[in-house]
Amino acid sequence: MSVSTNKPFFISLILLVSLFLSSCSGISLESIFSSVGSKNPIESMIEVTFYVQLPLNTPEGEIIYLSTLDEVTGLGVNATAHPMEPALGETNLDQGLIYSTTLAVPQHTILKYRYTRQNQYAVIEHTQVDEQVRYRIAQVENPLEIRDVVSKWSDTEYYWPEPGRISGIISDATTGDPVPGMLVTSGGVQAFTTASGSFMLTGLPPGIHNLVVYAPDGSYQEIQQGAEVASQANTEANLTITPREFVDVTFLVTVPIGTPENSIRLVGNLYQLGNTYGNLPGGMNTVPARMPKLSSAGGNQYGIILSLPVGAEIQYKYTLGDGFWNAEHLDNGAFNL
Repeated sequence: MSVSTNKPFFISLILLVSLFLSSCSGISLESIFSSVGSKNPIESMIEVTFYVQLPLNTPEGEIIYLSTLDEVTGLGVNATAHPMEPALGETNLDQGLIYSTTLAVPQHTILKYRYTRQNQYAVIEHTQVDEQVRYRIAQVENPLEIRDVVSKWSDTEYYWPEPGRISGIISDATTGDPVPGMLVTSGGVQAFTTASGSFMLTGLPPGIHNLVVYAPDGSYQEIQQGAEVASQANTEANLTITPREFVDVTFLVTVPIGTPENSIRLVGNLYQLGNTYGNLPGGMNTVPARMPKLSSAGGNQYGIILSLPVGAEIQYKYTLGDGFWNAEHLDNGAFNL
């Protein structure tokens, strides 16, 4: 398989290629490069409608946006803002203003997003304890509705009744063992499961929230479900997740003439592709030291074989630095992801 661009693709679509490669043990990158062509998967677009409940102290006359985020380039540098409109028939002045928008996104997407509003500058939603929302997650498999609640804005006070929480234990569906290190998110709050598989999300305003369990390395299938939170109450969510198999996937790229030799890395959205799932200086999220380095396949061609989870969404690009600095761009100068 020759990869000359870094548009998101899905490992489940590349399984046959991986099986072909596994039957050719000892084959060189040069021979792989000359024997396979570039294939781009056909993506099915799925409509997702988002409803967000805003606190009553949200300033009037400002545009509300749903901002989709790019964690590979950097959460702070490559967001796309989608304007929202008041949801007719959904607004209840006793419960807060409700806005909505509908997006068409590729099937199997793991969408990372947050809500903002615009005055002289972009105002980002914050949690009840005044921490900036890193992102929310939506798993897109079929047409669906997502309902969210904004706790507060960076320039307003918390305006809802006393918050509640969600807690539980995440277990392996095959073995029953607790699964540590899973990212659990709901209502803009995030937590990683402990060694006992437990998690707790606190400071959630009353209402319906989208609860997602996500494996940072893609090793488990995602889980998504609605969770209703009541004031000063705990919502229990004990969930099981299914492990994924791993297959070998070959990445091959042709780089421009004059590219420094042996300096090409692959950066992506998974932990093993350099994503830290943390906030680094400058809005960055990836570190070069953890990014896999490609080997020469002759001339200006490079390649690497990686073991990756079947069915996981893989977003990636090639870089001489990190996800932002010295990373590949499109012909028009835009970020390539």
